[in-house]
Amino acid sequence: MTSTHITFRLFLTNLKRLKSYIVQIILSIVIILAICLGAGYLISKYLYKEGTSTIVKVAYYLPDDADAKFNEFGLRMITGLEGTKEVAELIQVDTIDEGYELLEKGDVIYYIIVPEMFFSGIMDSTNPELTILFRDNSNIGSYITNELFMAYARYLGTAQAGVYSALDTLRTFDYPAETISNAQDYVNMTFLDRSLNKDNYLNKQDATSENGFTLLQHYTASALMISLFFVFFVIMPYLQGIKKGTKLKLSTFGINEFHIFMANFLSCIPALYIAFIPCYISLSILYKTFNPLGLFIIVPAILIISLIVNIISYVCQNEFTSNMVILIATLIIAYVGGGILPQAMLPSAISDLSSLLPGEHLIKLISTALFGA
Repeated sequence: MTSTHITFRLFLTNLKRLKSYIVQIILSIVIILAICLGAGYLISKYLYKEGTSTIVKVAYYLPDDADAKFNEFGLRMITGLEGTKEVAELIQVDTIDEGYELLEKGDVIYYIIVPEMFFSGIMDSTNPELTILFRDNSNIGSYITNELFMAYARYLGTAQAGVYSALDTLRTFDYPAETISNAQDYVNMTFLDRSLNKDNYLNKQDATSENGFTLLQHYTASALMISLFFVFFVIMPYLQGIKKGTKLKLSTFGINEFHIFMANFLSCIPALYIAFIPCYISLSILYKTFNPLGLFIIVPAILIISLIVNIISYVCQNEFTSNMVILIATLIIAYVGGGILPQAMLPSAISDLSSLLPGEHLIKLISTALFGA
């Protein structure tokens, strides 16, 4: 017999061994999927509520000084930005005490006091600090407020560099002092307008859907992906079933570790497919949708999951270690792939890794298999 023929015989033997695991596979996938679906439902319902948003109320005070027109002009531009309108309501107060009263009554969450000659201080690099008062509130509003008002100061700093450049150019070409003085206000307003209109302060990201699927569909696919990984807890003895003595005997027929790995890998594919079928049927009934192509679309996902788990099983060489590594690897793959938190809520460093790990692609494949393109 050739090594290829013996490998095929080993594959067929593995399939026969697999029969004793079918009932356990089906029961385990149903139980695990139910648990994961419950967790996914709670995440999609409570972690991020679709179609809802919170408007943060912010009071601010502007001093009546020589810089009033610049401050009012800049803040009018900020409040006119669409991103600002969607997340923050800015309320101007006439006196400092009025702002304190609104904050104390809870009518606003934040109160910003702009110091005197704020614009001039930015322009001459003394950089006076804004006073920001807030109620005891730990939510995303602190991030919004910081971005909103500190971005204003950053853009004024940008305008500062431009203004100095323009005025220095006029002096370089020996323009009269009167001409430079007359041009100064115009240059100030022009650079302020240009810099503030270059960008929006708040980057709104949509976390109500993932890859064209609703959050509930996305988390359902994520739950199924995690369940397919976890089903290997049941069949790990199957993967670790070929002992050293058997391997030594097989080596006399030219069967090495690679042949055994391939036989295990190939035999895990029907095991995962068997686990997928009842999930596919039940979820199709639950969501009242049926995608016949899903039975074929799921195949690449099954191949990837089978490959990952078999690599872990081969490297770890014992059941307990293999199961622990599968648990940790699955959670990492799900998290980085947006299967626990939406991509929009992940730190940027984590989001950058999502395309490099299989989680995002597996969830998208499973979503497409269950719900169509």
